[in-house]
Amino acid sequence: MWQRRIGAGSGYLDGLLGPALVMSAGMGLLITPITTTVTSGIPARDAGAASGLMNSTRQIGGAIGLAVLVTLAASGTETASSYRTVFLAIAAICAGVAALAMALPAPEHRNETAGLGR
Repeated sequence: MWQRRIGAGSGYLDGLLGPALVMSAGMGLLITPITTTVTSGIPARDAGAASGLMNSTRQIGGAIGLAVLVTLAASGTETASSYRTVFLAIAAICAGVAALAMALPAPEHRNETAGLGR
């Protein structure tokens, strides 16, 4: 939502750098808990495959998402308005993902060595 306020008179610090730092910090803080959530409900012997699948999905989703957002930005007639639309779409997607994340079951604490050697 912060980036949605960007306009022709916006500076680099308040228009791009500030929001980018907040988003980068948020992603950095979320990578480990997301990986833990993805790998917590599966046998230890399958954790590597699940983690690899999660990383592949994140990369492919990012590429497809970027393509969709660039198409959305290019479809507008006014550049600033197009960027605001894209930033609003990103904010809506992030809010939806956050809501879905709250619906995930809490990971069960289990013995990490259970299932090894089978």
